[in-house]
Amino acid sequence: DMTDNSRKRKNGTECILCMDDSICVKVLDKLNKAGVTNLIGSSQWIQPNYINVGSSVPEYASNEYVTYMNEVSSWWEVIAKTFPMVNKWEVLNEPNGDFIRYYDRSLETPELKAKITTDYMYYAREGIKKGNSEAGVVLPGIAPFSIDAVKSFLNYIYDYIHSGNAPYGKQKDMNEDNYFDYLCWHVYFNEVPTIDNLFTDFNNEIYEIAKKNNDNGKPLIITEFGFPDHG
Repeated sequence: DMTDNSRKRKNGTECILCMDDSICVKVLDKLNKAGVTNLIGSSQWIQPNYINVGSSVPEYASNEYVTYMNEVSSWWEVIAKTFPMVNKWEVLNEPNGDFIRYYDRSLETPELKAKITTDYMYYAREGIKKGNSEAGVVLPGIAPFSIDAVKSFLNYIYDYIHSGNAPYGKQKDMNEDNYFDYLCWHVYFNEVPTIDNLFTDFNNEIYEIAKKNNDNGKPLIITEFGFPDHG
């Protein structure tokens, strides 16, 4: 838990946002004053100091898991409060990749990763709204290992929300809007497209899943895209 007026947790440990928060605030403030008002902040992973392995998470549905998720909410409240000029937060990055693992570094199934991601979004959004009611949550950009990988992961997220079992550790909530305000996935092609509409067709095909799950009209933000040459 955080105290009301500082970045220190009640147990005395500090929530460090960056090497110098004031520099970040000054840069963001200058962008805001220059007319750049659509600012998206992102975090690879946030975790307490008792976890020594990067991108680790306690075992799903364990007591430690609930403690961890409550801390996630507290951290994001502090971040949203500290950077009020950021109006959108992408709270994870490519969660269907290798970023979500247990302490022993074992890789989990995409379905379990989707559950953890969904819980994380809910708790993070809860904290963000406390810190800045005007800020929204961007669904973490799903890695485009293939179009089917993106579609299946997005389906797993919706299935978990609608199962009546999410979020774990809280009163069940089947309203998609309480998990994320913006859709997001990453779009990369390893070769220059030979089909004129490949980019739009790729996105439209995935968006159909959102439309089937009560999210027709929800804005889509593509935070990464390109044609890497791997050179």
